[in-house]
Amino acid sequence: MIRRSRDSAPASALRSGARSLLADLALLLAIAPALAGADVLAVDALALAQEDAWGVIRHPIAALLALAAAALRGSAASRVGADDLGIAALLTLVFFGGWTPPPGLPFTALPHGLMLALGVVLTLGKSAAIALGIAALRRRLPATLAARALGPLLTLALLTLVVTALVRS
Repeated sequence: MIRRSRDSAPASALRSGARSLLADLALLLAIAPALAGADVLAVDALALAQEDAWGVIRHPIAALLALAAAALRGSAASRVGADDLGIAALLTLVFFGGWTPPPGLPFTALPHGLMLALGVVLTLGKSAAIALGIAALRRRLPATLAARALGPLLTLALLTLVVTALVRS
């Protein structure tokens, strides 16, 4: 008979909490270069700054790191929750232009009501696609890889932020 120590449950909870915190930190560090590159933090200005090129084109490494960090936030068995949808909406705003259409499409020539409705549909569609992509990536990651990936992911995200700061200065 195998005996379990009494502190295994608290230790497991502590490890899980630390992993979640590190994944959130990696996500924050991955988003920071795109925010620094936009020179704005206002939501509307951030979306409008991506009319000519989305953030995923300007900062592809940061976008990939942010998607990976978002996938590492939960377990493979977890379903898409409200926090995943919120992160997907944040990634939509920072890397995929928010409510703006892909660059090059005439959007401002439309009547105001249609433009507003199209913006809402674009935001919801992009956010849903990103949330489903994060969930699919999360299911495909082996648990051992997910546990070991946070350290290198944090390092790469910090390095990307430093390089962006050096290039901008």
